[in-house]
Amino acid sequence: MCLQGLLKDVSLWTAVLQVEYLAVYEGGTNMKTMAVGEFPVYAGLLMLVVDCILYLLLAVYFNTAFGGLLIVQLFV
Repeated sequence: MCLQGLLKDVSLWTAVLQVEYLAVYEGGTNMKTMAVGEFPVYAGLLMLVVDCILYLLLAVYFNTAFGGLLIVQLFV
């Protein structure tokens, strides 16, 4: 679980750093330059999408397994 939270931050910041690199050295970010570099911008965005899907599936699992009791206990 801790690794999943870490991967979200890693994917976000590597995508941000790659966009900054492209802005400074490649003349900006566009569709041609999104695949330039060691870590392409689209790879970070893809990691974020996969991470969101995993969190959604985890929320559905917890809601099914605990019958919504966990949500009631957290907010009451």
